[in-house]
Amino acid sequence: MATIEQFPQRQAQEPAYRTPPHNLEAEQALLGAILINNDAFDRVSDFLRSEHFVEEIHRRIFEIAGSLIRAGKLATPVTLKTFLGEHDLGGVTVPQYLARLASEATTIINAYDYGRGVYDLAMRRRSIRARASRSRRRSGASIRSPRPGATTAASSASPIRSRRRWTWPLALTSVTAS
Repeated sequence: MATIEQFPQRQAQEPAYRTPPHNLEAEQALLGAILINNDAFDRVSDFLRSEHFVEEIHRRIFEIAGSLIRAGKLATPVTLKTFLGEHDLGGVTVPQYLARLASEATTIINAYDYGRGVYDLAMRRRSIRARASRSRRRSGASIRSPRPGATTAASSASPIRSRRRWTWPLALTSVTAS
């Protein structure tokens, strides 16, 4: 299966070393499967939401396809293109992109696995954001100076450490002597 090229604007937004975990090919293959066979949506709709997709256009396609399918209508590239409007997709029009998604879709059998992969990566991104937020809060808290008169653990423990001597070999000789 050939892959669909990535969006140029996505590559320009974030440097490579800070790219959150994602799999655009899995998103594209899953959306293509939904456009080819609407039953693929039923396999992933229990756990997958539009916010789990990385690309905004993928979120919109999933939302609109889901709305049409839930209403008992057919979600195909032809029916979706009227709802999407015009987007800058790196030199590709919306109808061309939808046709590309459909032509390079995964099978309905793999839809659950692809959907689970998209979901798992979304959970990893959420976890990374939460950890980064906690880290920013902690680093902001550590910059503040301690209360006046308060001592830090390191400064109060250092004299104790300098007076303490470990003599475990002596303890072994006293055990063996008895």
